[in-house]
Amino acid sequence: MKYFIQRNMNALSLFFLILVNSQLAIAAPDVGSQISQQINRATSQAISKNISEQMVKPVKNERIQVRIHTKEKVREAQQRLLDLGFNPGKVDGLMGKRTRKAIQRFQNSRKLKNDGLLTEELLQQLYQK
Repeated sequence: MKYFIQRNMNALSLFFLILVNSQLAIAAPDVGSQISQQINRATSQAISKNISEQMVKPVKNERIQVRIHTKEKVREAQQRLLDLGFNPGKVDGLMGKRTRKAIQRFQNSRKLKNDGLLTEELLQQLYQK
């Protein structure tokens, strides 16, 4: 909301500057010309600043989760899911449909992001109480 108000205030300010600039140019051409140059300079600086602020947006501080595909880690996760009561099917080290469903059920039970992906973070969660 603050960003929206600030952005609209900048646009409104620019509008009034242009309006005053056009009125001065009509009323006193010499004075209007000098003021016009100053206003144009200030306006272009404000527009440049506004554009650069819009282009450079802050990035959310999210961790990147890397999927695990090694048979040993998948087998470990399957065994742990089975021990916890989330049946992943056969403990074979393959990421099949039943393993993904078991991961999703586990994620739901812990109120985690329900994506069915096996990550290091998820493996750690499997061992936490």
